[in-house]
Amino acid sequence: MDEKNSVLASEMEHDIPMFKGFWIRGLAALIDYLLISFGTIIIFLIVVLFFGQIMGVEGYIIGFLLAWLLVVAIGLGYKPAMEASSFQGTFGKYFLGMKIVNREGHRITLKDAIIRYIMFIVSSGTHVLFLGSVMIGFDERKQGLHDMVADTYVISKHHYGPVNLDGKSIFEKLNKTYVSIGAAFFLIVGVLLSNYGSSMIVESFEHIEEASNEEFDWKGADSSSNNKMSIKTHEWMGYEVFIKGNVTDEGEVADEDCEKARNFVLESPGNENVFSVNCDDAGERTNEGYVKIGIFCDSQSCSDGTYTWDTDNNMVYVYDSGEGVYHLIQFSYLINIGTSIIGFSVGFLLTGIVMFVLIFFIKPKEEGETS
Repeated sequence: MDEKNSVLASEMEHDIPMFKGFWIRGLAALIDYLLISFGTIIIFLIVVLFFGQIMGVEGYIIGFLLAWLLVVAIGLGYKPAMEASSFQGTFGKYFLGMKIVNREGHRITLKDAIIRYIMFIVSSGTHVLFLGSVMIGFDERKQGLHDMVADTYVISKHHYGPVNLDGKSIFEKLNKTYVSIGAAFFLIVGVLLSNYGSSMIVESFEHIEEASNEEFDWKGADSSSNNKMSIKTHEWMGYEVFIKGNVTDEGEVADEDCEKARNFVLESPGNENVFSVNCDDAGERTNEGYVKIGIFCDSQSCSDGTYTWDTDNNMVYVYDSGEGVYHLIQFSYLINIGTSIIGFSVGFLLTGIVMFVLIFFIKPKEEGETS
């Protein structure tokens, strides 16, 4: 009877694939994502509401910070802790009949689990198009790049004993030349992305500094036609011009005030007048008694440079029409994009470095063996 059960168990084990592939591991990752998302939301609400009910408004703030730290800790520690535990994998893998082992078939250590997780983040994120995990589908031992570095294997939880290493890894199927080319590609793309992202950030900060410059707001009157005022502007800025005056019931600048502005001249560096009078839409009269009489430096009329005023000795007030605020938001957004690009570049660079390191682990082709 025992011999029959032994034979049956051996046959069952033989019929069960030892290594678990890309799609079932992807399904396990989806299960983990849903569990973590639902669990962290519940934890977040409990912590925030608990402190908020006890301490009031300050409690909600404290609860939010503590909950955020707790959620981050759970997100970072979930995979390594579960993989090094008696579950030998995350809940998703456990529910789908998988476990993570070393080549002897034993439970991996916490150190190996941490190394595996770090390499998973580096090599399997969107910044490298999930390359480290896509490799699983082409590897006979179903190892991702993170598995190779940590020397771990994802197998059926019904398998016991050492891992069968007869199959070839994807790197054993390739030669050093091809892997070197791939590594060089990642490094070159990483450097290019890094330079592009850095340039975008630097230029955006420069534009923000210019948009925040007090020179853009200007108020005054030239004392004589030989002593013109000046203002420094940029092509992406827009300005509205105000003058002391009154507004009619129709919302227009009073005729006598509009006449004062008809002799105004704003000369560009090329000695062209780029100021246009418009007294039809005075807008709301400001608290200082100024009304809008025109605009200059929209996206079509001005370029970078210093412009000189001749206001016929009338006091005028120039202020940013909102273009500066718009571009502050725009350049802040570009800084975020630049930071993301640099994040991608770091992923490419690290993946390229890891691929170069793995070249030394590629076994040379035996005579007569093809790539």
